[in-house]
Amino acid sequence: MIGALLVVSLLGAEPARRPVTVSAFAGVPFGHYYSCEYLGSCAFPLMFSARVNLPLTPTPTGGQPGVTSSFDLELGLDVRLVLDRPVTAGLVPLIEPRWTLQLLPELSAYLKLSVGVGWYPGHEIAAVRPDYDLLIGASYQLNKTLALRLELGARSIKLGVAL
Repeated sequence: MIGALLVVSLLGAEPARRPVTVSAFAGVPFGHYYSCEYLGSCAFPLMFSARVNLPLTPTPTGGQPGVTSSFDLELGLDVRLVLDRPVTAGLVPLIEPRWTLQLLPELSAYLKLSVGVGWYPGHEIAAVRPDYDLLIGASYQLNKTLALRLELGARSIKLGVAL
């Protein structure tokens, strides 16, 4: 790969770059922090997420014929709500390294590790706490500008769109 980049740069051409994408999600967090025992009541948790996907590899790298892989870094912010009286809200900035397999021209599957720090003002148990999740996801490209995304993690499930 480095040799190909050197040849391309010596010839004066730029290698093809993958675009930066932006995604928005709605989902449900679950796990210990959202249990009835931890919260003191059985309230409904909800999350809204935004992500910016930064490609780390300029072009997908091939393995099997028709299947390519790429590495990305997603930066994001979750707004998490627990719908109770009073409503508890939290902000969670996240960094997510992601490995993607392009299975078909319009379908990809990915694995990512989500790491961040959550800030929950007004929450009596832990106002600042680490946040992490291991997620598998799929992205289906509807057209050149719009894709649907689904993510299932150990601590959340999310449905979203990517531009």
